[in-house]
Amino acid sequence: MDAVTAESGTRPVQILNQLCEVPSRLRRCAPISSTMRRALEQAIDRPITWVAHRRVDGPQFWVFAPIAYDSAGATSEYAWWDPGAFGCRGGIRYDWERTSGAWATVGGIGWAACPAS
Repeated sequence: MDAVTAESGTRPVQILNQLCEVPSRLRRCAPISSTMRRALEQAIDRPITWVAHRRVDGPQFWVFAPIAYDSAGATSEYAWWDPGAFGCRGGIRYDWERTSGAWATVGGIGWAACPAS
């Protein structure tokens, strides 16, 4: 689910080696399991560099949240930062529902912010 929310493309990305409950703020983070890491690598069709901290001079930076399940379905979320000290940043949250044995998106919200130049 998390990888489905990530934007498609061919450019390399750097991904935080932790899952953060609040990815846009890098809050309440814990290491990504090797199983989750492999799943993301298989689902994201881009060169990935796993990092402990954002490299400002590196490619776009992504941070994933753990998938949150409840009685209604699930929520997946990730945040991103463009390269550079003053790059744009944003995030996306998707709401999921299990229908006929498969997960499908049923809603979501995205945001982006760029510093004034």
